[in-house]
Amino acid sequence: MPSDERVGEALRALAAPREAFRSAVAAAAEQVRAFLAVHAAPAPSGPSRAAEELGVFAAGRVDAARFEALFSGAQVVDPAALALAERALEVLAGIAAASDAAYLAEVSPGGSLRAVVDAALARTGRAFAAGHLFERVRSGRHVPPGDDWGLHSYPPRLWNRAERQIAPPLVVEVDGADLQAGALAEFVQG
Repeated sequence: MPSDERVGEALRALAAPREAFRSAVAAAAEQVRAFLAVHAAPAPSGPSRAAEELGVFAAGRVDAARFEALFSGAQVVDPAALALAERALEVLAGIAAASDAAYLAEVSPGGSLRAVVDAALARTGRAFAAGHLFERVRSGRHVPPGDDWGLHSYPPRLWNRAERQIAPPLVVEVDGADLQAGALAEFVQG
């Protein structure tokens, strides 16, 4: 089929911006991994230094781990927030490892060009939602349990300017009869 050759050519022509996006997503995934390595580490089995120094006075009155975090520079992260950071890592790692097919959208005959493009970009945009979620966890801002709505779909209308600039290009296969350029107006930049 002639369109298969053209799709391959288009994907090859757009490899550089796609790889820049993948690289940024992979770097974000590494930041989340490093954060989890520090904060999700199991607690030491013996009494902490703070618990030993506070002694009997603190027993049952002061959370020694939180007290120690005040002076050690370590941040105590809620286990529910850590779970969300792990979920963000899954999304980032999945997008970074995605094949070129993730940057290809096909509009079925009679289908909506706008809906297909919006859905494809929303799948890619999950990387941005994962980044936002991780920043909230990392900065210690309150993240309600289960607040991972953007990890399922994060449409372009929610993206900021920087996200729009790093977003990878999308190759769209569409029948000529279904090509309605006006349907793409909201996605065009510049």
